[in-house]
Amino acid sequence: MTKDEFLIRLRTLVSDLPPEEREDVMNYYAEYFDDAGPENEQQVIRQLGSPEDVAREALGGGFQVRPEESAGGRPAPRRRGLSGLWTAVLALFAAPVALPLLFAGVLMAAAMCLVVLCLLAVPFIIAAAFMASGVMNLILAFALGKLGFATVCYFFGAGLFMAAAGLLALVFSAKLLVWGFRVIVDFVNDLLHRRRKLQ
Repeated sequence: MTKDEFLIRLRTLVSDLPPEEREDVMNYYAEYFDDAGPENEQQVIRQLGSPEDVAREALGGGFQVRPEESAGGRPAPRRRGLSGLWTAVLALFAAPVALPLLFAGVLMAAAMCLVVLCLLAVPFIIAAAFMASGVMNLILAFALGKLGFATVCYFFGAGLFMAAAGLLALVFSAKLLVWGFRVIVDFVNDLLHRRRKLQ
């Protein structure tokens, strides 16, 4: 078996590893062969054993070279579980950037929910104002009774129309507001459940 055959077979066997770990394994053993030189290729293959043995160690949570002497005359280095260490180090250095971004994202989501609720509340407020002005017109119709029957009829009719239209719009906009609130609550619940599933 040659170095190239060994590495091709190893790449096939470790294809289940995540891409970064797979490349780490392949780079490590390619460099190991390069350090030994072409004249010591067979000696390195004997030291490492079969590609299946090397893949078994790599898939078992880290990879290591056998403790026998390497071709250069010094003990071969061991590597175990570096991906977990690198993840912890990267998380530590990313925290000063990630936490403010997370906080800003939460604030932005809350602001968007508030904007949607305010937009849904606008028809409710307009309907309430329309109904209130209709009630005021009804009161004015009785207060302005001295101005004549036609004036009373005008204000009374306008007041009834505005109060009825305002009441109808108020019911519709209240249903719209409740529906929008439910949609926002469901959206936030979905986000929280997805986050828990990812963890």
